[in-house]
Amino acid sequence: MNTLVNTKHGNMFIMDNDSVIGRNLDKYGEWADAELSSLGKMIRDDDWIVDVGANIGTHSVYFAKKAKDGVVFAFEPQMRVFQLLCANVVVNDLPNVVTLQAAVGACCGPAIARNTDFTAKENNFGAAVIVPGSEIDDKGGYIVNMVSVDSLQLKRCDLLKADIEGMEYDMICGAERTISELRPIMYLEAHKQNIEKLCKKVKEFRYDVFLHATKMFNENNFKNNKEDISEGYIETNIVCIPTERNIKTNLTQI
Repeated sequence: MNTLVNTKHGNMFIMDNDSVIGRNLDKYGEWADAELSSLGKMIRDDDWIVDVGANIGTHSVYFAKKAKDGVVFAFEPQMRVFQLLCANVVVNDLPNVVTLQAAVGACCGPAIARNTDFTAKENNFGAAVIVPGSEIDDKGGYIVNMVSVDSLQLKRCDLLKADIEGMEYDMICGAERTISELRPIMYLEAHKQNIEKLCKKVKEFRYDVFLHATKMFNENNFKNNKEDISEGYIETNIVCIPTERNIKTNLTQI
């Protein structure tokens, strides 16, 4: 079942069995608002933004409203999640969002989406694993399309955001032309096991890298709900800024 909920940044359709993003939107009327608040300060009215791992569109909807004269390219490979992403773009009347049902990686070709049981009583659809290739083994899943950022041949890219469960490094490898020539600010999810490798790769493009760790729970949330269902969980991302931009920040450089 799907439910339309009122949130801080617009109405959003959620899956009732989504145990993380959907549940947070339902209980708090927001998701990752500390991330959105920080990113919003960097977004200009006419920016071109690439949102990789858009899920149902919490970030894409916010980005599109901030960059009202720009464009947002929102990528989501999971079939059912992608359908809700499209619905949320429509219900918020955002013609400047281009939705694409695809994974984003180092190259173009087939990939397998795992951990995507849409019939489960509860599931964290933001934790889906995408594996390049077309051979479905005993772990199951289904085939989706994979593209690279460079294959989009963008003429402009001001912000590149990625939350793709450890595939951020692969995405960077497939975005070398875009990063080198268009110099976007990047906001990348960084897991403990891959943060060192990811930072090293980003710095090869002459970027300064900063740590951005935020609590999943916001005690001053939109619905004023004081129950912390995340039990203090911390989201870890890196903010990557082209060295030549010389943007001042109070974040810790790594």
